[in-house]
Amino acid sequence: MCTTQLQEYLIFKREKILESNIMLCIVLIFGAMITALIRSPLRRQNAQHNVDNLLGNNNIVAVVSNANPQVNA
Repeated sequence: MCTTQLQEYLIFKREKILESNIMLCIVLIFGAMITALIRSPLRRQNAQHNVDNLLGNNNIVAVVSNANPQVNA
């Protein structure tokens, strides 16, 4: 909200479009850097890795069908 109001002030009151765009680029780069630093837990990949370790990596493929919820190995 603060960024939007500052953009509006720079563009309509001061007619500084270039400065407004530079400020917006800086805000977007800062947001992208913060987003890149966030580590999300990869629960599904970790679970698959644990299953592979339990099965001993014997290339066993489990097939689950929506029609029949049983696992066919």
